[in-house]
Amino acid sequence: MVGEMAAGGFSQSFGTGLRSMAGILAFISIALCIMNLLPLPIIDGGLIILFIVEIIRRKPAHPKAVKIFQTAGVIIICLLMIFAFYSDIMSFMRQGSEEKLIDKIGMSVETGLVISQIAPNTYAAGTELVQNDTILKINNETVSSTADIENVINNMAKNLSTVMHIEYIRDGMENSTELTLPLNIFL
Repeated sequence: MVGEMAAGGFSQSFGTGLRSMAGILAFISIALCIMNLLPLPIIDGGLIILFIVEIIRRKPAHPKAVKIFQTAGVIIICLLMIFAFYSDIMSFMRQGSEEKLIDKIGMSVETGLVISQIAPNTYAAGTELVQNDTILKINNETVSSTADIENVINNMAKNLSTVMHIEYIRDGMENSTELTLPLNIFL
């Protein structure tokens, strides 16, 4: 996520990329500051609580009590880490099972181009395609980016072919449609 944001910023311009990176670093620093001030023993927030108790009591805490307090903090942080690792592992396992299910129904995670919108009064508007359909192939060529569609159109122009056979997925079902372009579109 962070890498995608930074790459997106740098692709627009160097200044935008630097601002994007500075924003991400500022967010991380603020998040760490807030986490460090949580009233958990062993981190700064817990030590602040311990000092407040000492101020109210007007005498230092007994070393044995401080040791118990710090030990409790270590245990709490270890339990939080175990919970985080468990959650990550379970998430990866669920993701793996989803990919296996996708493979069983014959779809690849990386294949296809999702239609975000179809502009009215265009050639595509005259087809059966709708928003959120996933185009798999055009003229038996796999499509995974708009560059692939441009390549298909360029090949059609070379061959003076005007018919696009489009294979797509809608609601988990494979469908196909044809789009006939006028010959003058290539001129």
